Amino acid sequence: MTKKRLPKGAKLIDRGNGVDLYEIPPHPRKKYPLWKIDALEADVARAKNVIEQFELHIADQEKLIAERRQQIQLCRQRDAEIAQWERDRAESDFPSGE
Repeated sequence: MTKKRLPKGAKLIDRGNGVDLYEIPPHPRKKYPLWKIDALEADVARAKNVIEQFELHIADQEKLIAERRQQIQLCRQRDAEIAQWERDRAESDFPSGE
């Protein structure tokens, strides 16, 4: 009787009545998820693209915030000058001729 060559990783589970019972490792396709590399790489590329779009949008929004802060500063300066001008005119004998 020749010794049978078993797959690597096979384990003897039970031996009895001239019958040996072995546990054979599963096929790798059953061991791992069925993901496809191309699909995963495409998902990574799409995610990177979305991140780039968000980064560009964030940069645009930060630029807008900086512009609006400058405009707010200018408006405050304007309002302060208008208030000063109106106080000066109210204290003078000349009418305000807007």
